[in-house]
Amino acid sequence: ERMRAAATVDVECESAVPLGELEGSLPNCSLSHSGFHCVALEPALGEIVCCLILDENDHPLVREHGVACIFGSEALVAQLAHAAAQGAPTFFGRGGARCASYEFVGFYTSHGILPHESTLYERSDIQALNRLLQAKQRKRSDCHRIHLLQLCRAEQDAQQGSCLQDWPQQRAMLSPDAWVNMLYTRASAAAAA
Repeated sequence: ERMRAAATVDVECESAVPLGELEGSLPNCSLSHSGFHCVALEPALGEIVCCLILDENDHPLVREHGVACIFGSEALVAQLAHAAAQGAPTFFGRGGARCASYEFVGFYTSHGILPHESTLYERSDIQALNRLLQAKQRKRSDCHRIHLLQLCRAEQDAQQGSCLQDWPQQRAMLSPDAWVNMLYTRASAAAAA
């Protein structure tokens, strides 16, 4: 039993990476907002999310409900939802320190913006985030509020790219160029389908 528990801890440690190392491996992003890191590919392929790095302090519903919090306008939420539609490697963690540990949890896609009538908006942790956001703005504005985006774990597919299928073993070899190549391959395959 102890050996099985130790093996589980080793696997969890292998799939975790310091935030600074993870962010340093990303390509130059055209947009980084609310943990969504986007790159602009060729004009025909558009902008896509290359990685989701979700701080569970800012995304309290992500682990339990698969829901991300987007802080901003409805146009921004729609842009990020579209950019994340084909799926991206996703990491969950806590804190913004460069040494904070973020765990690779698989590939996630966006699955729709939750209506503001959803009961998830009534949860105390979301209400607390909303109050914090409003206090920072010092005024109430419909343009800058929390929006909830449903995420779904993507099924295993051929487009995931070999450099990320075995993330724990491959993360040391992942460079910004490798990210862009993997994203271009995925976007091209999706456009051809």
